[in-house]
Amino acid sequence: STRLQREILALESSDDESKKIELLPPFISTLGHTLNIEGGIAKVEFRIDVEKGEIASNAAAADVAATAGEGDKDGKTITDQGSEETQETENTDAAGSKEETKPDTEATKEGGDNFVVLVLDASLYWKDNSASDSNAPMCYPFQKPLAIIKSGASLLSEESTISDGDEVVIDLDWTPSIHLSDAVTNVALKIRECVKRGEPLHAAITEGGFEDGGALTESL
Repeated sequence: STRLQREILALESSDDESKKIELLPPFISTLGHTLNIEGGIAKVEFRIDVEKGEIASNAAAADVAATAGEGDKDGKTITDQGSEETQETENTDAAGSKEETKPDTEATKEGGDNFVVLVLDASLYWKDNSASDSNAPMCYPFQKPLAIIKSGASLLSEESTISDGDEVVIDLDWTPSIHLSDAVTNVALKIRECVKRGEPLHAAITEGGFEDGGALTESL
């Protein structure tokens, strides 16, 4: 527990000289933590900044172009029916465009918040069945923490099966020498690449572990 407290303090410290081993990449920032030593609860919340890549942007542009094409086709049909109907349609469209300007601007503003909130859970209420040594202590740092997406899963591609509250696999051969900073960096890089390239990300498959990932983040 002493090491865990020290790591959390280092992750939230603004002093770059405090713990060099705990420094995070610039796209990861610590949002806060929940620590209850007596209750065995230890959670740290991180913000992971992501960016959409060309593939995702091109797909969105294609959808917009297809929608615009259907609108043009409808406009031509109306024009063939007479100039008076066309003029009325144009006036109506112009008025509708003015009314929709504000919602579109708000949507763009909301879309600019491209980040995922990730929770590392090093609490004592779960068991890592992947551990080969049943006599090993069932707690951090001898067991890896859980990595749970709290919010932002919607930024991933439609092919992704992961949702807010699901667990992400930490692809590290875990040993006590690995830190929380290593775990969050590993998951963050995976999430950033999937968002940037438009590749799917799938939830971790757990057997007998703590399966209700959504419940882990309710207290944060």
